[in-house]
Amino acid sequence: MLVTAVGGHPPAMCFWPQNTDCLIQEDPDPEDSSPIISLADQDGTVVPTSLQSPSNANPSKDFIRCLPPHLSMYILGLLDQKSLHTCAAVSRCWAFLATEVKRERVCQRVVQENILYLQEKEDNLQAAYHDLQTDTIQLEERNVFCGSYNIRVFTDRSDQSRVIHYGGGNLVAVGSADRKVRLLGMSGMKEVPPLLSGHAGSIKALFLNEKKGFVLSASFDLSIRCWNIYSGACVKIFNGHCGTVTCLDLHEEQFVSGARDGMVKVWNLESGKCLKTLKHNSAVWVVKMDGTRVVSGCDRGLVKVWRADTGALIKTLEGHQGPVKCLSFDQWHLVTGSTDGYALGWSMLGNLKRCLIAFRHPKEVLSLEFLYLRVISGCADGKIRIFNYLTGSCLKVLMANSRGDPISSFYVAENRMVINSPTSLLMFQFEDVRWDYTLATDRERVQLYKTPLQHKKDQTVQLQRARTHSDSLTMKKISIPFETKMLQLKLKNSLHGPTVKSSIPAPSVVRPKTCCGLLREKEAHSGHDPSRSDGGLRLLTGKQREVQEAATAAQHQAHQAKLGEDQQRARKKAWLRKIKGLPIDSFTKEGKIAAPELGLNTFI
Repeated sequence: MLVTAVGGHPPAMCFWPQNTDCLIQEDPDPEDSSPIISLADQDGTVVPTSLQSPSNANPSKDFIRCLPPHLSMYILGLLDQKSLHTCAAVSRCWAFLATEVKRERVCQRVVQENILYLQEKEDNLQAAYHDLQTDTIQLEERNVFCGSYNIRVFTDRSDQSRVIHYGGGNLVAVGSADRKVRLLGMSGMKEVPPLLSGHAGSIKALFLNEKKGFVLSASFDLSIRCWNIYSGACVKIFNGHCGTVTCLDLHEEQFVSGARDGMVKVWNLESGKCLKTLKHNSAVWVVKMDGTRVVSGCDRGLVKVWRADTGALIKTLEGHQGPVKCLSFDQWHLVTGSTDGYALGWSMLGNLKRCLIAFRHPKEVLSLEFLYLRVISGCADGKIRIFNYLTGSCLKVLMANSRGDPISSFYVAENRMVINSPTSLLMFQFEDVRWDYTLATDRERVQLYKTPLQHKKDQTVQLQRARTHSDSLTMKKISIPFETKMLQLKLKNSLHGPTVKSSIPAPSVVRPKTCCGLLREKEAHSGHDPSRSDGGLRLLTGKQREVQEAATAAQHQAHQAKLGEDQQRARKKAWLRKIKGLPIDSFTKEGKIAAPELGLNTFI
């Protein structure tokens, strides 16, 4: 990482953050007097003036000097060691860049060696818990963010200082260097009132709780404010930090804050009092809490786990070679991301301090979420990656924009992902997936493929279920009779005379009676002409078609008239039986019948 001081002299690169302060810091606020600048985060940063001496090369053709330093370092980093040493002799600018590339390589090698050292003692994830009493449970496999999705743009306005928070509702809280907090509506994709104004410095962190109707904002002015999102009034002000407040997190009636002064403070939301103060030796960039623990990451690459009730330090995790910018955890797992390009997986159980797994990125890891054994990371290269926590494999890579702008932060809620970058604010709406939480595992929930044996068993179960619910469902065995027809031989053209006896049996044809014999019998009895069967393809002229349609209509009318006469006779017979006092239920099979309209006067 290329780092320079304001005075123009390159500082010494640290390779182990426990012994010295790490030199990579957040982009300084215009109002901040921090003396350290990160060239990797600012495209417009130039090489110190003392190093911009004239070179033997033509300046108009020296593209390395025309590019931003981080791009120049990336290009020189593609060279081997010998070629890089040759480039250092071109000019003082090239020599400076080549030296920084060599330092970057040494830093990356140290990171890899430390990760391998931490992992070589662990055969697998289960070995990390061999001293603890654990329970084996079935985990669910949910690739919520590996399906198709739609992209909605909240704003495409460029803002390097923009910070956001989304809690899963209909609003997104947005703050920036203008010292105001705005609320964006998800439905209309527009800003909704009120506008929250009152901070004396730029907004550095936000936490929105839409259900309870408030938002917390942390500012460069060292204060934290609680706002009513409906009235716009500032409900409370929390003072106590001596440096810029950089991060916030809320759990029920308590929230936690971290600042550049190295302090982590736990606050009571209702009373406004600071309950506990936890200390780091450098600036705190990220802090999270649940009901029992507080986890924070600092500028020196250290991650500390504290007890939320007593404030006691449980353990300190060492492994990152740059500031820890993001983290996420649950009851068993912890994932941390750093500017060294790694996301590291840890255990939250007991006093285990070993790194269990590492997820490598090409640039700084700026945001993280841990969800259903999935590590979702936002990187400075403009991509969001989804990793399998158990195997370390990358399942999917999402591009937030075509320009490759850094993913400053993102927030996940159900099947939505709200993404903040310096040039735009987006929302990824993924395909809606409904989960049945009453079942043990998703494998029982959805079975994409069934073997033939499973399919047969399912059919048997369905048939038995239908039999129990339906009395009319019966199985019938149908036998089809066959007929044999002997064929007569024609011996006129035979080479042998009629007196010659052959041992070859006479030929015969075996066919179902239903296809030939029975069908002919039925047609003979019904008077149906086989040549007019609708089952075959027949070509008719227009006149023949009219004659056929007329005959069919006349036959249908005659059939309907016959049915009407039969019904009329049945009614008359039933009425006669009724007036004689005889039962008619068994006679008609339909119950009682009203007197026919015709013949009513005849029989009364």
